[in-house]
Amino acid sequence: MTERVLVYGTLRRDGSNGHRMKSSRFLGEASVRGRLYRVDCYREFAYPAFVPDGDATEVRGELFEVPPEVLAELDEFEGDEYDRILLPLVQISEGLPIDSHPTEAWVWTWKGSVQELTPLPGGDWLQASELP
Repeated sequence: MTERVLVYGTLRRDGSNGHRMKSSRFLGEASVRGRLYRVDCYREFAYPAFVPDGDATEVRGELFEVPPEVLAELDEFEGDEYDRILLPLVQISEGLPIDSHPTEAWVWTWKGSVQELTPLPGGDWLQASELP
């Protein structure tokens, strides 16, 4: 049985880890409400942290249908810094087949403190990650 996941950062098709989604079915663009932060690991390497917040702006992502083995690989890739939780989708791109209009999807959410992280306004990692 497949699961629907929303990816908002490096796992998006144009993200640095988009190749991890190759064996999954892209359904379209979607968004969830929350806050996005930049986690700086190394001098030139960063990745996003997403914290759900129903009162916050929309965070843009891509909706995929993934088989169980890919879901397990993604859980391992995301590691201990993230929890995978079901969240309501705010917006879904038009053009999806009618049976593909889910109301929620799995999203990896940041478990740690965001106090030392850089907030990213705008809700789009691919645009924000180009900032210095």
